[in-house]
Formats: sequence, C-alpha cells, structure tokens
Amino acid sequence: MTTLFEKHYSLKPGARLKSDPQAAGDYLEQLEQRAGRLTPKVVARAVETANAKGQATPIHRDFTWDKSAAVAKCHEMEAGYLIRAIEVRVESGGKDVIKEPVRAFVSVGQNNSKSYVDVVTVLSDAALRAQMLARAHDELMSFRARYDQFEEIAQIFRTRAMQRLQSVVQRKKPQSVKRATPGGAAKLRQVSNW
Repeated sequence: MTTLFEKHYSLKPGARLKSDPQAAGDYLEQLEQRAGRLTPKVVARAVETANAKGQATPIHRDFTWDKSAAVAKCHEMEAGYLIRAIEVRVESGGKDVIKEPVRAFVSVGQNNSKSYVDVVTVLSDAALRAQMLARAHDELMSFRARYDQFEEIAQIFRTRAMQRLQSVVQRKKPQSVKRATPGGAAKLRQVSNW
C-alpha cells in the first residue's frame, strides 16, 4: 500500500523570497527527483538553463539576472563566508581566556542593521553579551522545534541544565543595543560563569 503525502510549503519567518512558497517547494522537489539530490548548484544550473531557453521557472524572480549586480552579491556572500570562517583563541597574561577556537567575529544588531563585531568586544559589553545569549536561546529553541519529533532529543530539553540555561538567558535579555567599546579581559572572564 502506497502512502500519499500532501505537502504544504511555506516560508520560514523572516525569509524574503518573491516566489510562491508552494510553487517553489514543488519545483525544488521535482529538481531533487530529476537530479537525484538537491544542491544549490543543481538549482542554479536548472534556473540558468531555463532562462537561457527563455523559459520561466517558479523561482526565477528570486535570482539576480543583471550580471554586475550578481557579481556584487556573490562577492558579498564570499566576504560573509570569509568573516564567518575565521576563528580565534584568546589569552590574557599568558592564560587562556577562550581556550577553544570560536568565531572571531559574530553578527550583532546595531542601529537597525546587522554587522560583525569581534568576539572579545561582544563578550566584554553587557548589552552585546545579552544579545548573544538571547540569540543562543532562540537558536536552541529553533533546534528544539526542528528535532522535537525525535524522543531522544526531546528528552534533552526536559533536563534541569536546559531549564537553567533558559532562565539565565531570560534574565539577561538586552534592553537596548548600542555600539560597544573594546573592554578589558576582566569582563571577558565572565564567559565561563554562565
């Protein structure tokens, strides 16, 4: 007996796409079936091939067709990848402050826009630190929602450690965020206390 599934596609919160999500999801599923797997390269080649033949796809409007604008977007994506790929360990007075390599620059919201700030500054500034804790909480809850159907993972979220983490983050929600000034390593040592 074959089980038929009816899929209802939608955009995740905050997504900025022009395509109809149902049409886009159906199209991506067709590409996956045709190619045997779904990768950004498979999608890009399919859209480029259709465009070269003068054919439209359900996701055509979400691609940049002006070549110079596309190159600029590509360079911005590469720059973002570069920023996110750099890690750092931090020492102060010959002692490790951050022992294991972590991202050297983290994304923060400032003045109604996002930018990257070095991790030492973020950990040294109370408002930026609270913002990162709030983001960690949000990411954890997103992870929970994504994998909650697996009992093995759902059990983890019922532990006292998870409840403590949630209470710590709730207490440190940022009031407002302003540009941080580089602080000393003394405030940075607080990272091990949460």
